[in-house]
Amino acid sequence: MSQNSSPANPPMPRLRASLFLGFGSAILAWGAISIFTFATSQQLPRLVLSSPSPTPTSTVLAAIPARQNATVTKVVDGDTLKVTLNGAEETLRLIGINTPEVTSGVTKEQCFGPEASAFMKSLLPAGTEVQLESDPTQDERDRYDRLLVFAFKDEENVNQTMIEQGYAFEYTFNKPYHYQVQFLAAQTLAHSQQRGLWSPTTCNGKKVIQ
Repeated sequence: MSQNSSPANPPMPRLRASLFLGFGSAILAWGAISIFTFATSQQLPRLVLSSPSPTPTSTVLAAIPARQNATVTKVVDGDTLKVTLNGAEETLRLIGINTPEVTSGVTKEQCFGPEASAFMKSLLPAGTEVQLESDPTQDERDRYDRLLVFAFKDEENVNQTMIEQGYAFEYTFNKPYHYQVQFLAAQTLAHSQQRGLWSPTTCNGKKVIQ
């Protein structure tokens, strides 16, 4: 046999190497399949995507009812009126204010009571058209069956004017009312400028019985 002739069979070392590599590849493949099968057989925790929590909404204030037209028939005192409303006479108690008392069958006159009553009569003489606004945060009527309202004259809040000019104290009954912030500011202004009942020459801010 010449040196250029190919042998009939491959040498044994190459055959063993090929068999070894093939056997090794089979073992690796079998191992990978086993690991995958084991891993997928375990009950892994699932990632649950939840929708975002709703954003908290701010408290919505109760809607203010539409104002009702009425006609003043009488001023009882600085915080109480009689009006004609829907064809009937009603007694009103103004929300958020308290004026000194005037002499009546059940009350004694307090300092600046007559002045407060006179000022209210100048604001709302009999026959004046007013707009009445109720407050959902308050009762509809008080224990004397008087309607609880804010009175407006040409967009002027009469309740606030009484406080601002020093003829009434700010008054909160049980719970805050719609215009409380404005009324407290009006009282601070009247007090700082010593208007009306806040003056040292009148009541000095005290409810004095005459």
